Amino acid sequence: MYNFFAVFESTGISYRMGTSRKGLPKLFSEGYGYGFHSAGKSQRGQGYWQCDKSKTNNYCPGRIVLKNNQMIPRGCHSHPPDPSKY
Repeated sequence: MYNFFAVFESTGISYRMGTSRKGLPKLFSEGYGYGFHSAGKSQRGQGYWQCDKSKTNNYCPGRIVLKNNQMIPRGCHSHPPDPSKY
């Protein structure tokens, strides 16, 4: 379902990078999936990833911010993780 091409650790959390079936960038960590949302406009090397369930009826505020080459989790997920899917 997903093509993984990188595994790394940041701030003590393990992450996997990959692509979706449509070739879009995906990020996976601790049973949650994230889609790339946007690159930082004011700083290079900054980007935003939002939870896969952020656009569902059960809006999820879970985010990850890439800043200074570190992944920083933001917001609490409104749903349990699904390790079998990710």
